[in-house]
Amino acid sequence: MNELISQIRAEVIDQVNYQIICVDDCYGCPKKIIEYLIMTVESWEDKVTRGERVQLGDLNKLSKIAIKSQAALKKNGVL
Repeated sequence: MNELISQIRAEVIDQVNYQIICVDDCYGCPKKIIEYLIMTVESWEDKVTRGERVQLGDLNKLSKIAIKSQAALKKNGVL
């Protein structure tokens, strides 16, 4: 889980160009998408820190959220 979280931070969250998030017409709201992704990642970091057990389905769900978020952010030209 820690590897997945690190990968999401490096490839999506840290790559977002925050200066152009709300400039033009959007496909979805990039600001809300990135906020949701950050909130989800931070929630999982908390759970892992507390020692909660991570299931395979949890990894799959977080991965899908990150992939869909990344696609939407790319479509908006934010990534």
